[in-house]
Amino acid sequence: MTRDMEIICVGNELLIGKTLNTNAQWIAKQATSLGLTVKRVTVVADDVTEIANAIREAFGRKPHFAITTGGLGPTFDDKTLEGIAEALNRKLAVNTKALKMVREKYEAYAREKGTEKVELTQARLTMATLPEKAKPIPRW
Repeated sequence: MTRDMEIICVGNELLIGKTLNTNAQWIAKQATSLGLTVKRVTVVADDVTEIANAIREAFGRKPHFAITTGGLGPTFDDKTLEGIAEALNRKLAVNTKALKMVREKYEAYAREKGTEKVELTQARLTMATLPEKAKPIPRW
């Protein structure tokens, strides 16, 4: 039995050729080495509706896994989580586990720089905001 998966890459920079899609290549290689079959790689713009539609279309094909890349930062054009929330009919909310991960990362960064105080700015809170019921995965 094959385990199919899809990769959905988000980013205007990918669509205009400014950035090479190395994330899709790396994920596909890793997935294949684990015995998964990548059935489709989709690239969409930094647009909530485009992202939501791509996710709905992928889920309609019923892959075992769907992975998204890009658009997860704190800047104005990072719309991936909004698109996922829209596709799944879920609200966005600060996730306590994700907030802990963000806080720990910035505290470690502050220690490296010799700073004691770490301010949880709106941008940092945004990085901990996920669709309801989402489970954050630590970066190795």
